[in-house]
Amino acid sequence: MADSDGQVETSRRDRNGSAPSGAPGADGSAAGRPARGRLRIYLGSAAGVGKTYAMLNEGHRRVERGADVVVGFAEAHARPHTIALLDGLEVDVTRMRANVDITNGVALAESVSMVLAAHIGKFDAHRTIGAASRRAIAEDRALADVLAEMPEVTKHLSKEEITRMLTPENYLGASVQLVRAAVATHAGERDGAARARPK
Repeated sequence: MADSDGQVETSRRDRNGSAPSGAPGADGSAAGRPARGRLRIYLGSAAGVGKTYAMLNEGHRRVERGADVVVGFAEAHARPHTIALLDGLEVDVTRMRANVDITNGVALAESVSMVLAAHIGKFDAHRTIGAASRRAIAEDRALADVLAEMPEVTKHLSKEEITRMLTPENYLGASVQLVRAAVATHAGERDGAARARPK
């Protein structure tokens, strides 16, 4: 049976319709253990497909139903609608920083990949940063340290540049490209509208 979120209930019932001992209770807890929260993951095939927007919309919906919602990590990428959705939700800056730190910099790898792509191409940059990220996770090391040991990276970027790009306070993601694209689109619309006006 699906709950209000469309999640399927998986607890078993005995012949009398009651849950067997040790089975999850109505609150999702197992016998003798406290209830646990649910983790929902939003996947998208590319940046800008609406993962963060959908997640924040869901957060607002849950707040309206009385749930306690705390934003622990969100990348708005300077998108005004996404930034507006953060209003009204509790943002825990300490938790956000802890969530970024627990990845040893891998959550911010995009910034290095974008700069490296200008030197070696997008495909090779993506492949290089992906390999470095997997190594950083496997060895439980900082991504900056792993990248600083890779000649194909240090040929183009210094250790200081890598560290700066992987510092959360400096992270802008794709916002620069998004702003340029928006300005270009606006300029094109404005120029098109000027040409379309009768003289």
